[in-house]
Amino acid sequence: MTRRAAILSILLSVPLASRVAAENATDAKPADSKTAPAASSGQAGAAPGAPVAEPAAVEKAKPPELPFEVDKLAFATEVSSMTPVAPTDAFDSGTRSVFFWNRLLVKHPPVQVRHVWYHGDEKVADYPLTLRYNRTRIWTSKRVKPGQWRVDITDGQGNPIATGSFIVRQ
Repeated sequence: MTRRAAILSILLSVPLASRVAAENATDAKPADSKTAPAASSGQAGAAPGAPVAEPAAVEKAKPPELPFEVDKLAFATEVSSMTPVAPTDAFDSGTRSVFFWNRLLVKHPPVQVRHVWYHGDEKVADYPLTLRYNRTRIWTSKRVKPGQWRVDITDGQGNPIATGSFIVRQ
């Protein structure tokens, strides 16, 4: 392999950001873990201080884009005009039902979501919902009893997106 082919091979195997950083580096800058040591780099034809190829596993994958964003969530004993009335996260023992209200921003409707209700660690309800508009207000309700409650908002595959919690006092 010629020296030119070896350098070209090294440059093509290093991410562009690493090459630009190496080109902008000055000779006064000490070698770091991304440059080859002055003695032996283990790569034939590698010049001292030349970029060393990183394994593909080091590069982080971009997280998947969520189909919707939770703009606001609230718990209340009543929803009027599509808005929670007197939202709170603590209810008296005489409370019969609690509403879990959300305002969601949907990128590409329609999108499936779920409200999964828990009393303590026990799953007590799972409501599938369809978001049909870019800005959607939705709610579900549940008869409650004293204790700690949690509601998860999940995507259609059950992946958690957001969680809200409240307590019903004894």
